[in-house]
Amino acid sequence: MNPHLDRLAARVTTDPHFLAAALTEFAASEGLARSALAARLGCPPATLPLLYLCRMPRAEAPYFWQDVERIATHFSLPAESLAEAVRRGQSLLQVRGLQVQADPAGWLLAARDRKAEGDPP
Repeated sequence: MNPHLDRLAARVTTDPHFLAAALTEFAASEGLARSALAARLGCPPATLPLLYLCRMPRAEAPYFWQDVERIATHFSLPAESLAEAVRRGQSLLQVRGLQVQADPAGWLLAARDRKAEGDPP
C-alpha cells in the first residue's frame, strides 16, 4: 500500500464530493473494518484508497447507475454491491446534514397508505 495515497484518502472521508464519504458512512453503519468493507465490495483492501478518491456518483437516477457501473468496471467490482454501499452512505450523509448533490427541492419523501383529511382526490 502507498502511505501517501492512504493519507490522501483518509483526508477526504468527510468530503461529500468523494466516494470516501459514502463508503466510510456505509462501513460505520455496518460495523465493517477496512478489510471487511473491501470484502463486501468485492475488492482487495489495497484498492480502497483508489475507490475513496473517486468522485461521488451523481445522485440523479439516470446518471447514478452510469457512474457506479463505470467505477465498478474500472476496479472490477460487482456494480450492485457498490451501488448498495454508495446509496446507503449517501443517505446517511444526508441525515447528518452533509450535501450529496441533493435535489434543491428536497430529498425526503414519505409514503402513506391512506389519504389524510383534506387531501385532493
